[in-house]
Amino acid sequence: MKKMILFLLMLSGCAANWTHSTASREQFYQDKMECERYSFIERQVVQVRSTPAVYDTQCEQYGNATNCRTTQNQSNAQLARANQSMEQGGADLGRGLAMASKFNDCMYSKGYSK
Repeated sequence: MKKMILFLLMLSGCAANWTHSTASREQFYQDKMECERYSFIERQVVQVRSTPAVYDTQCEQYGNATNCRTTQNQSNAQLARANQSMEQGGADLGRGLAMASKFNDCMYSKGYSK
């Protein structure tokens, strides 16, 4: 996840050629670090909903007695885990894009352009 976020930051702004009419190289690196910190601090919290497990119950009757056995439906459990994984991946991508956008906004606010 962290690698993906860093990759997105590089694609969307950190690795871009930023220019400023009056900023020195030292000022650029200071501003860049400040904007990177800002983009990491201002993370958006995303909740991932979980899919409830699905259970199968099978009952057998022996005379007057009933014996029931409940097991988790494995195919539904695997599907639920796959859905959670996909939702988490989407949330990670959204956070990475939001962080990259905040970084760019910060740099633009300091007078830089691409």
